Amino acid sequence: LFGESAGGLSVIDLGGVKGSVNLYRTVISQSGLGSPGTYTSYYNMSQALNYSNSVVQKLNCANNEQDKVLLCLRNYSIEHLLTIYGNRYTRPIIANYFFPRYPPLAIKNGMYNKDLSLIMGNNDNEIACAVKRYKGVCVHTAELPYLFGTVSDYLSVEAANSSWDNSSRIFSNEIISYWTKIAAIGRPFSQWPNYVPYTTEHFYITSDQDFSTMIWNRNCLIFDQNEEQGMKEKFGNSSHTFKETFFIIKIFFLHFIFLFNKNE
Repeated sequence: LFGESAGGLSVIDLGGVKGSVNLYRTVISQSGLGSPGTYTSYYNMSQALNYSNSVVQKLNCANNEQDKVLLCLRNYSIEHLLTIYGNRYTRPIIANYFFPRYPPLAIKNGMYNKDLSLIMGNNDNEIACAVKRYKGVCVHTAELPYLFGTVSDYLSVEAANSSWDNSSRIFSNEIISYWTKIAAIGRPFSQWPNYVPYTTEHFYITSDQDFSTMIWNRNCLIFDQNEEQGMKEKFGNSSHTFKETFFIIKIFFLHFIFLFNKNE
């Protein structure tokens, strides 16, 4: 399984779903920001019920009998239901149904699918800037044309508006080859080390340089502290720092930087 962005988060979440063992063996999470999720990526049951009840109230479907509530809701069109629902994100609900526990807690407590090879990574300038001066740098979703071999770029889905030089085509073929090997054997090549807690090493790849080991020198303590507090408020006191969620399973880091060749 592999996914990008919200899909990158979802493919990791699946390891915390009941009955997911033996269904698949390899996961690639591309730019699944916060993977395996932060507390903001999920709802607890109280939140889910509050949001559901607000929709029921707006549609004047409130009733003590559940069957009548459902009948009332079904009388509305999908378009009207979506309008009432608004632009609120849908999120997994941690309620001991599909998800027995918040996925990071499932990892810590041995309730996550341990029979997985899991590779995580992000682009070099992920979400660094939301204006057009990002042109020419590796931003969110920038790797997808290379992964699928489609001659396009971040700003255009039409091949007529983009062009690749030979090095870009070679790089795309390399990425496709790596992903295919990961699907087949769980790693892009034979010498691929397991993740070690607290290590500062990760892999970095560019269009003119194959995998190389890099040292992570950025401080993420403020994000760990925010996650710790948020988990306690949403899921109780059995929480832990975000960094500790990676102890149980094998995780690898893969960073990308892509060089764009465009017709200006």
